[in-house]
Amino acid sequence: MELVPANAVRILEALAPAWTKRCEGLLTAGEREFCFVWNAQEDGLRGSGMLFRRNMARDYFGEDMGGGMEELIDEADHATQVVGVLVFGDKAHGFIVSKVWDPELIVGPQILN
Repeated sequence: MELVPANAVRILEALAPAWTKRCEGLLTAGEREFCFVWNAQEDGLRGSGMLFRRNMARDYFGEDMGGGMEELIDEADHATQVVGVLVFGDKAHGFIVSKVWDPELIVGPQILN
């Protein structure tokens, strides 16, 4: 599969199970303010990206992207959804994805920068 924005839904389908599994411990601990950032060039098909807490978003990604991430994190129902950002080159695409995979339930993309 080519790692390009046109394949975002297929990429999300591959990443969503790993993101869901990785966030279980955080949810059990009562934490709800986080998202995953996957970079096509750095993570490729072998990595599921990095987890960032809401309070880290602007520090790591700046005002535009970090602010967009915060909005998605605030909008998501973290019990049933996971927030993910797919980075392709210099563009970040934010999504909210159902933990029970259904491409009809994807919110996004929201271009974050």
